[in-house]
Amino acid sequence: MTDATERPATEGPLARRFRGGWIVEIVALRAIYQVYTWVRNGPLQGSTHVAFRHAKQVLRLEQLLWLDHERTIQQWFLPHRALVGLANVYHGPPHMVVTIVCFVWLYRAAPKRYVRWRNAFVFMLPLALLGFWLYPLMPPANMPARYGIIDTKAEYFNFGGPQRIEYEPDGEPTDEYLGSHGNPYAGMPSLHVGWAAWSVLAVWPLARRRWQKAALIGHTVLSFFAVTVTGQHRLIDIAAGCALLAGAYGLAVLLERLLALRGSRPGTPNKATATEAITTPTAAPPTTSSG
Repeated sequence: MTDATERPATEGPLARRFRGGWIVEIVALRAIYQVYTWVRNGPLQGSTHVAFRHAKQVLRLEQLLWLDHERTIQQWFLPHRALVGLANVYHGPPHMVVTIVCFVWLYRAAPKRYVRWRNAFVFMLPLALLGFWLYPLMPPANMPARYGIIDTKAEYFNFGGPQRIEYEPDGEPTDEYLGSHGNPYAGMPSLHVGWAAWSVLAVWPLARRRWQKAALIGHTVLSFFAVTVTGQHRLIDIAAGCALLAGAYGLAVLLERLLALRGSRPGTPNKATATEAITTPTAAPPTTSSG
């Protein structure tokens, strides 16, 4: 049986079928992500009042389900400033870096698998935007002090310095803060955990060495550690991030099947047959010998 890493390039993304196609792939993904970022940080940002109300709803639901352990988890680590600093840093650039590394790994080693998981990643973005729009959510760290979660990004070591949220007199985040840090209420679902799960599942079959598998598992654990210790997400947000990935993956599989169905319709030429017809030389007509 042919391994996923041995698939011919024609079964991978279209970008692999012409010279320099990887540049087109990067530009396209970058453009999609830029649109996602603009929408998340602009038109879809909810108000502080609504985000706080939703945060209290999530807390009550967690209390009902016996899941409100975020404060306890954070309290375990607060005496260890180095670990809290690690959580702050890992909540920043590393989660994006790991995702990019997994994209490159897939593109080079498993082109066909890359297509499905790339599509799943792309589907995650609009689904997440839908969640941010319908349910803006204040992070536990930004809730009033009586709720017991500390904003570690403001109080402990952090990459790029302290990140304390600042508000206008009307209670909304300042333009300066939004310009530097983006939408503070885009918390349901947690894309940090969703992307971490995407990274692990996408490249797990390609991880042949123990250290590679250990690194993938470690990334998942550190992502969970980062979003909870920093007070940026609740456990329900994390579960929603995993559900988001499952839904996006399902859409990617559905897209594949629809495209395959379209290609198998009567009258649609089979690529292999068409290629064979083009490349197979036509037999020369028999020559008649003169008597």
